[in-house]
Amino acid sequence: MSIIQDGKGTGKVAEVDANNMLAVKAVTITEEHYATHTQGKGWHIVVQQTPTGANDNFLYFKNISEDETYIIEGFDSRVASAETIEVYLNPNGTTSGGTDVTPTNSNTSHQATSMSATIEAGNDITGLSNGNLFHRIYLTNTDTKHTNFNLDLALEPGGSFVVRAVNGSIQTDLTFQVYSG
Repeated sequence: MSIIQDGKGTGKVAEVDANNMLAVKAVTITEEHYATHTQGKGWHIVVQQTPTGANDNFLYFKNISEDETYIIEGFDSRVASAETIEVYLNPNGTTSGGTDVTPTNSNTSHQATSMSATIEAGNDITGLSNGNLFHRIYLTNTDTKHTNFNLDLALEPGGSFVVRAVNGSIQTDLTFQVYSG
């Protein structure tokens, strides 16, 4: 007969009922909570742009890590008037027209922990084509909204995404929530 012990050498054993169910008292936390609070690997990417025209890219993110996957939970948004925002995965090309964005670590004890990523924002980031449409959201006049990706976006090393404004010429504020586990 096997006995499950506590692992600390105290001699305590785990209770198993007649249905072979282990009795436990546990505290569970979400993956993003663990990444942010324990590992210090949770960030916000905050941008405010007014794309120059229709279908202009205004945020670019590329994972340049060799071994870390970045998980994008979703984003908060606000627009000055009605706008449609699209997110495309793995666009081809080299960016031009963006400036570097520094993400903010969500754990004040880990402010020096940075991401291995290229993140750029601009009113008209050019040099990219194609990519796979991942998400589209319609925002109404001065709408503030939280968008949670039902299936989180997992950016493996080398993976990238770009955010595009369909109408353009509309001030758009975005805050992306990102973590690495």
